[in-house]
Amino acid sequence: MAGIPLLDSTILHILRKALEFAGERDVTPIATIRENTAALINWLDDHTPKRPESETRQTGVLVVRAGTDGKPGPAQVRAYPAFERSCGGYTPARDGRIEFWRAQTDENGGAELRLPAGQPLLIEVTRGYHVSTAARVVELQRDAPTVLHANLTTLVNLRARGILCGDMHHHSIYSSPAYGGTDHVVDTAADVYGSMRAAGLDFGALSDHHNTLNHEVWQSFANDEFTPIISKEISTSNGHVNQHGVPEDVIYRIPNAGERTDAYLLAEHKFVAGRIRDLGGFPVINHPRVWQEAIRFPEQFTDSLPFFEGMEVWNGATPYLPGFPNDLAFQLWRDRLDHGVYLPAVCGSDTHDIHAGGYRTICGALRSIRDRGGDVYGEMPEVARRGYDWIANAREAALTLYETWAEQSLGTGCARNMVSTAATDAAGILDAMRHGRNTLTNGPLMFVRVNGAEPGETASPAGSHAVRIELYAKKPLHTLKLLGRGAEMDIPLKTRGMGKGVMDYSVSLDDADLGDTDYIVAIADGGVTNMAIANPVFVK
Repeated sequence: MAGIPLLDSTILHILRKALEFAGERDVTPIATIRENTAALINWLDDHTPKRPESETRQTGVLVVRAGTDGKPGPAQVRAYPAFERSCGGYTPARDGRIEFWRAQTDENGGAELRLPAGQPLLIEVTRGYHVSTAARVVELQRDAPTVLHANLTTLVNLRARGILCGDMHHHSIYSSPAYGGTDHVVDTAADVYGSMRAAGLDFGALSDHHNTLNHEVWQSFANDEFTPIISKEISTSNGHVNQHGVPEDVIYRIPNAGERTDAYLLAEHKFVAGRIRDLGGFPVINHPRVWQEAIRFPEQFTDSLPFFEGMEVWNGATPYLPGFPNDLAFQLWRDRLDHGVYLPAVCGSDTHDIHAGGYRTICGALRSIRDRGGDVYGEMPEVARRGYDWIANAREAALTLYETWAEQSLGTGCARNMVSTAATDAAGILDAMRHGRNTLTNGPLMFVRVNGAEPGETASPAGSHAVRIELYAKKPLHTLKLLGRGAEMDIPLKTRGMGKGVMDYSVSLDDADLGDTDYIVAIADGGVTNMAIANPVFVK
């Protein structure tokens, strides 16, 4: 158990939040939870033998041949244990396990996966939210490969509309201890490039911790279809900052105990953001309301947010749910907007593992604790028993909350920026985002116009707000919300039809009544795995 990060504060926060969603109010301090669970794990390791590994699962080979619009090329491949529905068809199994497999085809559209044999597997192949998904149930054999041909189709031609998609927060092996970092990432820059291409991205920032050693190799992947953006995630002692588009290694010196004053920390925030801006870069404050205090932007420094030019209001490492870090970051962002302080909203996957295996590992560890501890519960000391009770309850709540989200939403490009720009170079893309010309999404394709103006622009004066929103999605949407200063408007959505695998939820409002607001933000909501948020259109 020692190698399983169950005592990481983020994991414990996630589990506790899952209990709240299940209706169990848990006010136990994280420090106490960590103490109890540590006592449980240590006691189990000392008093219960590890269960023998189950018989090795038989495997077979799946060969994927993928292409888009008749041209072989990269695509994402996702595999799940499948469950046959009584009404026909299959769905990913919901069996108390977070179990899935991820891969991507190469530039020629080929991939080989070794997966469990002798059971139904649901295979999904796609290349982003603007491309169709090919789904098929297979049952692999041990003695012969199964070949799956996935012929994908572009549903909405984003490039033709002047839209480029990208992930602005991704990590590689350069964040690992091998290069002076602290995160155990094994994916190479080439792996990340392949993953971004398979996700249908046009650009991406490789924002490794602590160094800029990835810059040269990352820039080598530039081509007519992909723009690499050099970056670095600066770990200050009070929040993380992305320095997008800056070749210099901007250094933050962690203060010693005697130097750690509000004045010092405020000066360092000003220095870091200012240095990035002076070098022509795009300084973005990351995950400002994350649970871990060491990497969260301090509330007492809220007035210093204008030092930065963007805010990561959506980090793909956690779900976008009420009370979670992304929701709290959005509330901070909107509060600043209401106070006349606008930082363009950006998003990124914050991927540390392109195969998204972390939740599977944690799920397996929790299941092992439950199984081992259940047999000897009566023999445990009280502190270990408290840890067991907490983990058992939290595990069941977390599975309900995270099973679908983890399987569908983790990984490269899960939260991506749809940027409206005529430029295809890194400087041009960053400039468009600096001006808020982007929409954040993990599914819906949303194009907002207010009195003819798009996100990041100011609408011409008008007596009323004519809102036109083109909205397409591969999965059902429920509502469209318009936000203004002190005003909100919910618009129930109805599909206008479905063609070629995409549903049309477009709406047209001749008079959106949001009072005297000076901005309008649109949010499309189809649940935690199907949302989009547009930067504001400003109105006068």
